[in-house]
Amino acid sequence: MNSLIWLDPINRDAHFLKLIAEIIHCQIKNSNFSSFKVFTTNRTHMELSGEVPCSSFFTKYTNLELGKIHPVKKIGLLFDYYYSFPRVAKEVKPDNFFLYSSGVSLPELESFGLKQIRRKAKSMTMIVHNLEDKQYSLPLISSQKRSYRLLSCFDRWIFLSEHMRNKALSLFNLDRDRTYVMLHPHFHPMLDNIEPDRDLISQIKLASQNLPIMVYISRLDIAHGIDLFYQTLNQLHAQGIDLYGVVLGRLGKGWTLQKNQQMMKACGIDPSQVLLKIGSYSYPELLAVLNTSDFVFAPYRDISQSGAIALALGEKVPVLASDVGANREMIKHGVNGLLFDLKNLDSLLKEIKSLYSGGDTMGNLFAPIPSFNSHLDPWVAVKKMLAWIEE
Repeated sequence: MNSLIWLDPINRDAHFLKLIAEIIHCQIKNSNFSSFKVFTTNRTHMELSGEVPCSSFFTKYTNLELGKIHPVKKIGLLFDYYYSFPRVAKEVKPDNFFLYSSGVSLPELESFGLKQIRRKAKSMTMIVHNLEDKQYSLPLISSQKRSYRLLSCFDRWIFLSEHMRNKALSLFNLDRDRTYVMLHPHFHPMLDNIEPDRDLISQIKLASQNLPIMVYISRLDIAHGIDLFYQTLNQLHAQGIDLYGVVLGRLGKGWTLQKNQQMMKACGIDPSQVLLKIGSYSYPELLAVLNTSDFVFAPYRDISQSGAIALALGEKVPVLASDVGANREMIKHGVNGLLFDLKNLDSLLKEIKSLYSGGDTMGNLFAPIPSFNSHLDPWVAVKKMLAWIEE
C-alpha cells in the first residue's frame, strides 16, 4: 500500500498546515493511502493535534529572517537546515508519495536537499504557497532561475489559486496536465471548537462604542495595502460615515511600529479610531476580532492567494477586496463581499456610504447563505486533492 509523507520544513503558513494535515489524517482511511505522516517545525501555539503522526524537521526553529542574524550563526543555521533533509530521506520508501509545501523561501538549499528524497520517492508533488517569497538566495542567479530549480525537483504541482498557476505556467513552462488548483480553503473546521477571547471582545466593543467595525487582517506593508486601509477609513470619516478600525497582523518587511504610526498620522487617523494588535496572535484573539467585525477590508495590490480572506469567509464575515489576483476567485461579488478597482476607490466609498447612510450594514447585506463559502470547503478540497495525488 502507498504511504503519503508531507514535508513542510519552515511551517510559515502554520494555519494552512494545521487545517489540511488534520483533514488528511481524518480522510486517509477512505483513500488508497495506507498511512500519512508530517515532517515540520511546529510552533507552540499552532501545533498539529497529537493524533497526526508528526516528526520534527528543523529542531533549531527560527523565522529565518536571515538578515538579522550574525553571518557566522547564519552559516551554521543554514547547514543545520540543509542537513535536515537527509534525515527525512532515510524514512522515504519507494512506495511513498511525497508532498512538499513551500513559499519558495530558500530555493537553493531546498533544491539540493530534495534531490536525495527524489531518488527514493514514488512521486513528488509540491504545494506552492506563492512564487515571490525568497528569504535567502545566492548572488548572480536570477530569481526566475532559482524558483525554476526548485519547481523542477517535482513531478507535479498544486497551486492555491488559478491566478498563481497561470503565472507559474507562463514563467516556468510547466506541463499544465501535471498541475492542479486547490483554491485556498476556509478555516472554519479548525476554529469551530475554539472559544473567542472574551476580554478582547469587550475591549473592542468598548473602544468602538458600538460603531460598525472595519478590519484589516494581513501583513502590514504597502503590497498588502495597509496604507489604503488607513486612507479609506479616514475618507469615510470625512464623509460622515463613522466606522471603527481594527488592525490584526504582523509587521511586513521594512515596516516598523514607528512607520505605522507615521502612516496613520499622514492619513489623518486618530489613535482612538483604531485598535492595533500587531504581532503574533492566537486563534481566540482572531475569532474575537472576526466575531465583532462588520467586514474585512483587503486592499491588496497583488496577491497569489490569501489566507486572511479564507479566515474571514470561513467565519462568514464579508470581505471587500481589491479586484486583483486570487481575490477574483475567492470573492463572489455580491454574494460574500465586493470586488473593487484600486484605481477607483471613490466608487467604493460611495457604495459604502450609501449602505451605511441608509442604516444598513455589510453583515446584513451579505447573508451567510450556503454559497457564501461553499467553494472554499476544506473537506471537499482535501478529498479532491488526495484523489488527484493518487492518479
